[in-house]
Amino acid sequence: MRLIVYDTTLRDGCQDSRLSMNNQIKLNAVKLLDEFGVDYIELAWPVKEKDLELFKKAKNQVKNSKLVAFCSTRKIYHSVEDDILLNLALRTETKYITLFGKTWKEHIKNQLKATPDQNLEAIADSVRYLRKNGRIVFYDAEHFFDGYKDDKEYALRCLDAAIDAGTSTIVLCDTNGGCLPDEISRITKSVKQHLDKNHAGKNIELGIHCHNDAGCAIANTLMAVKEGATHIQGTIGGVGERIGNADLCAVLPNAVFKQEYSLNERINLEKLTNLNRRIHAVIGMELEKNQPYVGESAFAHNGGIHVDAVLKGASYNHLKPELVGNRSGICLTKNSGRSAVLGVVKSFGYETDKKDLRIQEMLDEIYRINDLGYNISILRAEHYLLTQKFFGDYDDIFIVENWMITSMKNTDSICKVWGKVNGVENDALVDIKAGGPVDAAYKSIKALINDPALERVHLLHYGVEIPKIGSHEEESLVNVYITFKNEKEEWTTVGNDPNILEASIEAISKGFRYYLLKSRSN
Repeated sequence: MRLIVYDTTLRDGCQDSRLSMNNQIKLNAVKLLDEFGVDYIELAWPVKEKDLELFKKAKNQVKNSKLVAFCSTRKIYHSVEDDILLNLALRTETKYITLFGKTWKEHIKNQLKATPDQNLEAIADSVRYLRKNGRIVFYDAEHFFDGYKDDKEYALRCLDAAIDAGTSTIVLCDTNGGCLPDEISRITKSVKQHLDKNHAGKNIELGIHCHNDAGCAIANTLMAVKEGATHIQGTIGGVGERIGNADLCAVLPNAVFKQEYSLNERINLEKLTNLNRRIHAVIGMELEKNQPYVGESAFAHNGGIHVDAVLKGASYNHLKPELVGNRSGICLTKNSGRSAVLGVVKSFGYETDKKDLRIQEMLDEIYRINDLGYNISILRAEHYLLTQKFFGDYDDIFIVENWMITSMKNTDSICKVWGKVNGVENDALVDIKAGGPVDAAYKSIKALINDPALERVHLLHYGVEIPKIGSHEEESLVNVYITFKNEKEEWTTVGNDPNILEASIEAISKGFRYYLLKSRSN
């Protein structure tokens, strides 16, 4: 059975308190989602003229996916012709509109100030109006599971009203996100039986939309699929209001590899990890390292027994990480042993064994920097640099020996660095017409090195944390994480120092060194 993938990152996901998306951000994300091949992209709830402009621009760039506008049923005391929001949805000129309406009597009474029958009329009128204007309507039954538990017969009448008025898809929404999997399973099964009995021959698609307030959105979505839902709504990374929505990056591989459902032929799950990283970068959301399937830690091993088993050919992964575009890895932490170090060193092409003194020296260095507060656990670039330090060629490219940064409010930042490039003393002075001290340091170090290859390197993300490693004085240290990218990959390095600028310069220098060393080895 084939599942329909409906992405709502750019509408429901926008309600995440950590996000703020303008039209350009949404257009950039639309391109990525369209390239990946999701069936539908819910772009926005159009309430302003700028939303209509967004739909116009997005329509010209999609090739695979279908754009969807989102809207509520008409206001209780309005006609459909006079309802501003319904008519704005029509003005998007999208063929597909998702219409949501009330199911739970508590909300009908307290929020709509209406009777149950008035709500049914609003649902039917709104669906008919959109269908009359040539639109295909997906009906989102808001708070369906709560409404069903409160009054089963009325909740089903809400679905009937939408179907009889012409909707093609019914989506059951766990809007509060409080249901557990057994409830989702039982109620979805009951709805499927109702549809088969009362609407046979209409080919109604059954959908599911779960929030994650009880931590069950992924499991709930999969349970609904098991009971007959084929239209699955979710977001990339599980972003969304409050705790978020079902994470499509976990739902899709679970459905395909564990439940053996299929997706449209354009979707290649080997590109899923890359999609997740690129979407996070576009919307300005920091990646969750522990995100199932696509996170950096998803297939990374730390425990000694696990690492030893992996190196001997045994698997501690629940599936091959390559199936979702990820990779298996080894963590380097205070818990690491020589097996972990050996595994990392071998992964970079060096043949050796545990008896090699450099293995123990590298392990001692890992313990040392860990005590300082560094966290290089799953940072592949840091692993590479450590390996080069003990097994390869690390320091002959460049060294930043000293630096000076001037930065004042409402003035340009200036950075001067002194150092050696290929063993020769050099310095660089860069006047920044616009930008802060980190930007100045980044450009100044690049000028010091003066290698054309670095023009292909761009700074993607900058983050700071205070490592919790002991005494109050030690907590004044900061870790600066900088993620870089070029046309082929992304990599992250870390700097550690009480001075945030010194930590930044260390991270920048390591990021450049990683790229140059890798370039020379290729």
